[in-house]
Amino acid sequence: MAIPERSIRRLLTLLPALYAPQSLEQFPRHVINWMRYLIDADSVGFNVVNLARQQIALEMDPAITEFGSGDFESMAGPVLDEHPLIAHFARTRESRAMRLSDFVTRRQLHRRNFYQTTLRPLRIEYLIAAPFLDPATDDHIAISLARESADFDDHDQEMLDLLLPHFAQAYRNAQAQSRRTPFAHGCATGEISSCLAQTVPCDQPRHLKDRLGISQREASVLLWTAQGKTSAETAQILSISRRTVDKHLERMYEKLRVGSRVAAAALAWEALRDFPHARARSVD
Repeated sequence: MAIPERSIRRLLTLLPALYAPQSLEQFPRHVINWMRYLIDADSVGFNVVNLARQQIALEMDPAITEFGSGDFESMAGPVLDEHPLIAHFARTRESRAMRLSDFVTRRQLHRRNFYQTTLRPLRIEYLIAAPFLDPATDDHIAISLARESADFDDHDQEMLDLLLPHFAQAYRNAQAQSRRTPFAHGCATGEISSCLAQTVPCDQPRHLKDRLGISQREASVLLWTAQGKTSAETAQILSISRRTVDKHLERMYEKLRVGSRVAAAALAWEALRDFPHARARSVD
């Protein structure tokens, strides 16, 4: 399902806010508030889950008041393996948005102890989650959205899939911000400023170059464009002129057979959907 152009435009407008410098302590609340502008939901959660250790940490808006302090985590831990989404992500280790209804019917869900223990008190009947793996801890970091009366549709799922690489990178930025160390490992000449900005890993442009058949510099310009940067902002980041940025965009439009920044950004987002998987395969 193609995401409507108006949704892409809204995402491009909001993306710079997602990448605003945050510490790891600030990041969960920042992302929760940011998600409120994109997908309608009764509640939004930021989850850190490790099924092997039977551990879950959850920050949620609205805040959980149905349980005492720490009670939700202690009650949910022993029954995590009954949660269809958590079990699936732990088994496959994939990064993609999935709904509860992709795995179980509501009747099947209601029979599970996990539902009775944790979801029912929170009046959660429909849930969608988009996780990525933190290789340093083997934790799954996930954004989750919940509703009581209506399921999430394919458009919501597609939107979260496109956002996942950005969630993952913004999280890594927060890690780097907390360590106060530059993210410049493996940068090619001419890309140091991008890495020091702590906004994109330097192998993302190479991924776009390979996937879309454009030059390395065009890929760098496209990546920043897909994050909502203007030509002037992209020129400053890459230490080139605005005119040069616009020339790169013109050549890209021709190569990609598109006619606007929004259409080019949509292609970049689609190409980046498998970026974490492609990088993992190259490492392996």
